[in-house]
Amino acid sequence: MSKKPAKSEILASIGRLPADLQRKVLDFASSLQNRGVAGKECLKFRGGIPPEDLRRMAEAIEKDCERIDASGW
Repeated sequence: MSKKPAKSEILASIGRLPADLQRKVLDFASSLQNRGVAGKECLKFRGGIPPEDLRRMAEAIEKDCERIDASGW
């Protein structure tokens, strides 16, 4: 394995690519940086799950997900 920093290797490799492939690499790198949404983007889904279903989900989490089974790992 090279001791050269990954950034240098990446830049050198990209520099040898034709422009169209450089654009694809840029698009891919951008997609890695944008891996989430702002909370306000999720507000449009507010109210989409009926309150009774939310209550049942909360009960299931409380009942089944907050236990530690030391022999289960």
